[in-house]
Amino acid sequence: MQGFVRYLRCAGIGAGANAMHVTPALLRRIRSEYDEMPGLSVTLQQACRLWQIDEPTCRAALDTLVAEHFLRQRRDGAYTALPRPKPASAKAGHPGSRNPRSRHTA
Repeated sequence: MQGFVRYLRCAGIGAGANAMHVTPALLRRIRSEYDEMPGLSVTLQQACRLWQIDEPTCRAALDTLVAEHFLRQRRDGAYTALPRPKPASAKAGHPGSRNPRSRHTA
């Protein structure tokens, strides 16, 4: 939580009442929405309605997720999730994958 508070101060958001409403639970909630709906892209106003939070709190939460490289803000203002690396088990070489070089021809 200290890193989050430090980010708010650096971003000039301060410790006002609205900024303090950005809790780890709210950030988890927003992350889970993006995880559950790949391709989700919302503007600030849409995000406020979706998560039923006021604009300053929503902006602070979205800015936090942009700073954490979870989201990016497009030129049109919409927020979208950045691609994340796949889990190690999905990489080549796990027990279910085949090595094309090991094929034998008859």
